[in-house]
Amino acid sequence: MGIMMVAGLVLLAVLIYAAFRGLSHYTAVTGPGGAVRETPLDIARRRYAAGEISPEEFERLKADLGG
Repeated sequence: MGIMMVAGLVLLAVLIYAAFRGLSHYTAVTGPGGAVRETPLDIARRRYAAGEISPEEFERLKADLGG
């Protein structure tokens, strides 16, 4: 009976560790419903990568946003 109790506690500890380890990937800023919300600098980076803004405009935005 003692071995079963120890095995159960070890299994519980492993499950708790795995849950915390898995949740560490979701530490980004989240909005309503838990959806990941982009920061203004993230949006500027995405727009620059998509060619929506010029390199000069990106640098100005980056400086304004403190990035």
